[in-house]
Amino acid sequence: MLKRRRFLKILSLCLPVVLTFTGCQDVYEDSDVNKYTYDEAVSNLRKLYGKVTDLTYDSPSIYDTNNSGFWYPEEDISAFLPDFDTGRLPAVNANRGDSVTAIILSSTEKATANDTDRWLIDVAEAYNQKSDRKGSITLYGIASGEAFDYIRSGKFIPDAWTPSNTLWGDPLNLKPDYERLAGNVAGIASKEGLSIEQVIERVETGNINFGYTNPFASSTGANFLLQYIYNYRNADSFADFQRNIALMSYTTLQMRSAALSGTLDAFVYESQQFATGKVKIGSETTTLDTVYTLVPFGVRHDNPFYVLNESKRALLEDFAEFALSRDMQSKATSYGFNRFDDYKGQNIVASNLIVDQKLYQENKTGGKPVVSVFVCDVSGSMDGTPLAALKESLRNAAGIIPNSNYIGFVTFADDVKVNLPIAQFDNTMRNRFLEAVSSLQTRGGTAIFSGITVALNMLIDYKEANPGTDAIYRVFVLTDGENNRGLNRNSTFDTFRSLGIPIYCIGYNNGSEDLDALAGLNEAAHIRINDQNVGYALANFFRAEF
Repeated sequence: MLKRRRFLKILSLCLPVVLTFTGCQDVYEDSDVNKYTYDEAVSNLRKLYGKVTDLTYDSPSIYDTNNSGFWYPEEDISAFLPDFDTGRLPAVNANRGDSVTAIILSSTEKATANDTDRWLIDVAEAYNQKSDRKGSITLYGIASGEAFDYIRSGKFIPDAWTPSNTLWGDPLNLKPDYERLAGNVAGIASKEGLSIEQVIERVETGNINFGYTNPFASSTGANFLLQYIYNYRNADSFADFQRNIALMSYTTLQMRSAALSGTLDAFVYESQQFATGKVKIGSETTTLDTVYTLVPFGVRHDNPFYVLNESKRALLEDFAEFALSRDMQSKATSYGFNRFDDYKGQNIVASNLIVDQKLYQENKTGGKPVVSVFVCDVSGSMDGTPLAALKESLRNAAGIIPNSNYIGFVTFADDVKVNLPIAQFDNTMRNRFLEAVSSLQTRGGTAIFSGITVALNMLIDYKEANPGTDAIYRVFVLTDGENNRGLNRNSTFDTFRSLGIPIYCIGYNNGSEDLDALAGLNEAAHIRINDQNVGYALANFFRAEF
């Protein structure tokens, strides 16, 4: 099993299925994922690298001028939060004619405008049409961790808040006005029906490939982290435990992809999405709960409701009571809520959540260095605001990446340039990186796959030059467009997939289909950002990944 985990994390040679995603539905098709063995893929990569004809290398010393100045990162990434209403649309709007209105922030599993995660949208829409209502509701769907950052920083305080669980309210000394709007639990999903205790024991002995989600943004991930520290083990043993984790997932979609591809034996999930997420296996469409068994763990995810504006209490309590009415609870059940009601939960007060998140951040790679190459689009379409956003993204990254990591830097347009070869991200390299970022200018077309080929070649060179280094290898692509120069998708994807190195994609102006496909090759994530949320979104992403 140890050998299997090593290849999952670094090479990932033998994944048995291909996954693509349409909306919120998984499309799972039987096929051979890897066309080549790892050695064959390396040989193919060398040939592809030889076809990148317009390739130049900068001398790292040209970035020693320090014209960009020294930059010190923000300790708290809530400093990057944009104004709440900048570029953000509500899931439900209050009625214009109502004299009393209230803004509610809700976790996304009940406030996303799709077929399965819209229960509270339906509730708010129905409430706003009631003849005896006490006002009307504006509803926003937002990740619990992001809402937590807005509230604790004071940058935006809604009239009410309903996160997934109480772990986010505890550090703010908030007590829920309603303990439960709709019943939900976090659980361990596996084909064997394993409990959290059994999973922890198997991770410790190296006998399972287990993954969980980023506890900075995910309620389920935060729940698992706190259960490990306070109810099953302790903070001192966390670093050793983390060394055997097969996957830390930035998004639920990334976790689901890894699970369905067969690379995980067990993973964390919420029961509501577990019951409603559609999976296509061959020609049959089913749900996750027909493939896996979910065993609840931790505090319940009962969607507590906090009234934060006393002047709106009458309206907000009336809305909460309406959500708890028989008809609305029946609707919640149809959306996958109100299962596992016999599970009482493993209570814990998360007053030290921020401290525990920091413990996770310091130990999430299990002491292994992360060796990464940033591949950045400087084509003509990135001119102006997109390039400024890219530079801000990379400056955020520079303040978050630990000194123990190794970083390379590649840019592409019509051509490809290695601005900085892979080196330890010490103060010298950090300042060179910032200077290289500051000097970026746009030019020409978009040779995405050529740039990625060069980056992967750099990682393979590093790996072969350091055979004793047990590291985690990644590529981060930052772009706004589709490939239109150099190597193409058809000539590269089989090789990229067979190398097993995750290619994380950061898509400006909502990204592209190419980025979706690239991220899906080896269970990476595609983060779609816009001009308004670039600072916070990327700081949060890099905090999770480095």
